[in-house]
Amino acid sequence: MKRGAKVAACTLLLAACQGPDDQVPGTDGLAPSAIQLQGYVRSNGQVAQIEATIYDTEAHVLSGGDALVFRAPDGTSQPLEASGTAYYAQLTTPSTSLVLELVRQDGSRHASTFQLAPPFVITGPAVTSRSIPLLSTWNAEPESPATVEMSADPPTCTAGWTRTYPSDPGSVTLQAADFENVAGTCIVSVRVSRETKAVPNGELGIGNVRLLQIRTLVLETQP
Repeated sequence: MKRGAKVAACTLLLAACQGPDDQVPGTDGLAPSAIQLQGYVRSNGQVAQIEATIYDTEAHVLSGGDALVFRAPDGTSQPLEASGTAYYAQLTTPSTSLVLELVRQDGSRHASTFQLAPPFVITGPAVTSRSIPLLSTWNAEPESPATVEMSADPPTCTAGWTRTYPSDPGSVTLQAADFENVAGTCIVSVRVSRETKAVPNGELGIGNVRLLQIRTLVLETQP
């Protein structure tokens, strides 16, 4: 998983990444419980990423020596870097339990834990002809909504689609009608996102934070 926009190269040990004329309020006057995080925590089973924006009633930037640190249970950690009013980090870890800490200038640490949905592995069909149904399966998690996206390279092979399910279905079938009648190989991607919503679990206030397990199956299909 790669983030499209390049993260600004500024450190969180500075007051903030804003210029002197910016009037975005800082975090040093906020109690940890008053911080309302919005964004996502996501994992592909190997790498976990976080994007967070800080609110109370409006967007804030880290200030007064405040920093945010993303960490895993094995002790792996990474400070979040800023791009405008959003903050980003990633860790190489398979863990589904991940922690975000607010670290204040006095050394005090205020943490919240995010529990992602259970991990899964997608199994593809043994035969990958686009003229027959192509079934992909994984262990369903009925408690989690899921989104399945299908696309192909070259894009002339299919217009693709996105389907959302209130309960993870555990399988998806690509039909011959999903494809155009083109010759040659098409590289088809099936991307499954299993989602849960974060609930308060620690000292930081939690607003709208999405927790995602994402897996992508790549199929080399023939006519």
